[in-house]
Amino acid sequence: MIRKFTSNRKITSKGFTLIEVMLVIVVIGIMVSVIGVNFTNDSPDKKLTSESARFAGIFDIATEYGMLNNVELGVVIEKSGYQIVGYDGTRWAEIPNQPAFTYHQFPEGIEAELVFDDLPLEASLFDSQAFIEQQQELQEQREEENERTSNNRKEKVTEPLPQIYLLSGGDITPFSLILSFSDEFAYDLDISVTITGLYSPPLTVGEPTFEP
Repeated sequence: MIRKFTSNRKITSKGFTLIEVMLVIVVIGIMVSVIGVNFTNDSPDKKLTSESARFAGIFDIATEYGMLNNVELGVVIEKSGYQIVGYDGTRWAEIPNQPAFTYHQFPEGIEAELVFDDLPLEASLFDSQAFIEQQQELQEQREEENERTSNNRKEKVTEPLPQIYLLSGGDITPFSLILSFSDEFAYDLDISVTITGLYSPPLTVGEPTFEP
């Protein structure tokens, strides 16, 4: 069971908010881009480029969403896909009424590798470091709670835990995300695209690289 994201802050609006309009525009742009790639060129490098553009677009919108709504967000990265989650003050959870932030599975054959090493890191901001340390402490507590719950044969709560933080002040966890093809879908050349984020958006999407 995954907990739903709730916020103590009430936001009322008689029409569409700016972030909602931006979200629709970006999602439409991503859909058009993906459809265009699928119809015009089905080459492996174009597939990786399309997925990289989608990730970068959703990431930028999530950053804006967090800043405008004053909430902390995170990105859960798995080998086969990713998801944007929100922090409600005690736990990470899915964000309701935001389809673009739900789990996105990569097309068959594409997989992700998240890298934190070999980046030009600076000293972490105090607030960012304190937040990350708090999350580590909470994670340890949750693991203990889950272990006790499991021992008592009760329902175990599944909570999405992000590896990348998008703080409401605009700071992000520095990272590199490498998209490539799994071994069973390997081509004559190893093809990959690297997406890099350094402390604040926008992300940098590299050109496809080809290695023997």
